[in-house]
Amino acid sequence: MLSKDAGTHSFIARQQRHDTQVYNQT
Repeated sequence: MLSKDAGTHSFIARQQRHDTQVYNQT
């Protein structure tokens, strides 16, 4: 469960970073 949670956290962090990059480009 810990491994899955860590993977989810990384995915969310990556998704948020992607959204920020798109916002900056706009």
